[in-house]
Amino acid sequence: MSDKNYRLYTGPLERAKAVSTLRGIVKGINLDKVHNELELKELRLWFNSHFELFVKKPLDELGIIINNSLSGNTFSEEVVEDILWFCNNLLEGELSYFDRETQAIQSLHGLMYGILSDGVIKDTEIVELNKWLDKNKYLEALYPYDELNSLVFNFLADGVIDEDEQLILKTFFAPFVNLHNGFVSQKIELEIGEVYEIKGYCAVDPSIIFSEHFFCLTGEFVRSQQIEVENIIVSAGGIVNKNLSSKINYLIVGTNGNPCWAYSSYGRKVQKAMEWRKKGKKMQIIHEDDFWKIADNL
Repeated sequence: MSDKNYRLYTGPLERAKAVSTLRGIVKGINLDKVHNELELKELRLWFNSHFELFVKKPLDELGIIINNSLSGNTFSEEVVEDILWFCNNLLEGELSYFDRETQAIQSLHGLMYGILSDGVIKDTEIVELNKWLDKNKYLEALYPYDELNSLVFNFLADGVIDEDEQLILKTFFAPFVNLHNGFVSQKIELEIGEVYEIKGYCAVDPSIIFSEHFFCLTGEFVRSQQIEVENIIVSAGGIVNKNLSSKINYLIVGTNGNPCWAYSSYGRKVQKAMEWRKKGKKMQIIHEDDFWKIADNL
């Protein structure tokens, strides 16, 4: 099958994903209500790389708005509202190929890109990002929502994002900036240098459905032996598996008294869970403290 014929089938999905991502990028750029030259330059690069999607219906009108505003440097609040209005209507109508969760995750990828589009992450942008994360809690168990949510939650705990935390966030955001020739890609690649170990895999304030859901445990638990945790899960209607597989809904992490969110050192089960999540598997990684908060109220 030729590329042209192949795109007859993939084209609608490409357009839908592009619009979801664009919605996030524009929101990310607009979080601080200031649109600087570097952000608009990066948006132009993104738009040019997707230009062929925006010259045909149903994206042609949206393409004209973006092209005219960027060409005339008139990227006003009104233009932002127009772009987001078009995106929302297309995703709810002609381009409603993906479910609500998938659209939101695609927008989250764009949101991180928009925030990073000038190579700087401001405290105000992270505060606004936190509001978005709080508003979209239904994305729990989907990558990269939980990881990002736990990072932001912890970094905002003292009210200040320090330089190390900014660099960690940039490292986390970087894989979602996929324009290798873009300004931000080059700048961040140089700035990051050696990749940071990103920490913060557990869900923040998670919810657990026990009945007919699958659980796996890892690590040493503080309050009890693993067997007691297993018994609680089973008595509540859950199913405990010794081995981690793609059907697991919850990986409960015993921390042996360690209160931090850094679980990258807990071995292969956490690593494997992260791999499943990146492939789209809905699997939550839950800190034992949060498990007990829920279990104590059963």
